[in-house]
Amino acid sequence: MKANTIFKLCTLILAFVVTVSCVQDDEFDVPKIEVESIEIPADQLLTITGMRALYEQALVDNEQVYTFPSDVEQYFEAYVISSDATGNFFEELILQDKAANPTIGIKY
Repeated sequence: MKANTIFKLCTLILAFVVTVSCVQDDEFDVPKIEVESIEIPADQLLTITGMRALYEQALVDNEQVYTFPSDVEQYFEAYVISSDATGNFFEELILQDKAANPTIGIKY
């Protein structure tokens, strides 16, 4: 009998907590999104074709890996075509040079 009373009391407390903890306000503020345009100097922009030329030069120089200089700031221009959202490209990044009719790509 005592266990039945404790069970009813716990159920009543749980129902009270669930009822009180519900959020009654469904109004949410829309976040302000500001897109800033940046100007990239042409000498700091590297394309996939340019990266391939650097890699081929490293092979000519008998180097297996091309290392970018750390004192030079460079930007890389490419289109990302992989996504591991469904698990198909786990820890992989696949890039291509153009959005349509690509001619070269990189898998990292």
